[in-house]
Amino acid sequence: MVFGICGQKSYNIIVNQLTKNAFVCIIILLGVLSISFLLSSFSDYGFSDDVEKILSIASSISSLITLLIALVLFNKFGVEQDILQKNLKAVSDIFEVLAKTRISIHTNDGSIHFLTILRDLREDRFSTPELVRYGDKIIAGDISTMTGVDELANLGESIFIPKQIAKSIRNIAVSSLIPSDDIENNPDKYVIIQYAGVKNTVLDIDSDKEIESPRKGLVNGKEITLKEYLKNFEDVYRACQKWLKKNSSIDLDLNS
Repeated sequence: MVFGICGQKSYNIIVNQLTKNAFVCIIILLGVLSISFLLSSFSDYGFSDDVEKILSIASSISSLITLLIALVLFNKFGVEQDILQKNLKAVSDIFEVLAKTRISIHTNDGSIHFLTILRDLREDRFSTPELVRYGDKIIAGDISTMTGVDELANLGESIFIPKQIAKSIRNIAVSSLIPSDDIENNPDKYVIIQYAGVKNTVLDIDSDKEIESPRKGLVNGKEITLKEYLKNFEDVYRACQKWLKKNSSIDLDLNS
């Protein structure tokens, strides 16, 4: 699949660039031929030896120019294809991370809802009645809410991630959890977000042991609704799909 996408894209780039540079080569060649013709027209005036030397030099210059153009194009296309392959690898890594990202949503009425991000995005489960019901609740989280998106956030900082995708990922990254008494005082206003399989402990200074994170906090210190939070994941997913579609001229058969 990497070859299918990158190969086709690189082929299109090469064709377009070769079309442009073909005109340059033709102009250079016509220039050399014109000079050769003009010089040869003077051969009847007694300096044919000089003309032959000049023609030989002109031919050498023409060959050198052609070689330089070929080397420049080879290097350019080689770099572009390599970057495109790394772009695709980075986008593929995002899909892999989304596929293993699992969230549990805890509500004050005791219900728990589980989401496996990539699967549930494909199945449009983000718009199910139960999630719509809690969509306007403010999210709060614990340590796992921060570290659960670390891998995705790190991918967003890669220089090979397309800009629009990187921008969407930054909206998901969690840099802080700010404690708020309102989370305990008005529990109906909130839902608690946790990430499955992610460490949810902090070091207790008194006992020098890892204990479960005791308090919940506002993600990045803001009142973000569940609907807004999940929309950030959907934006990343759609941005990746859009990039793949734009950079491939074939129908992709991906499980995404």
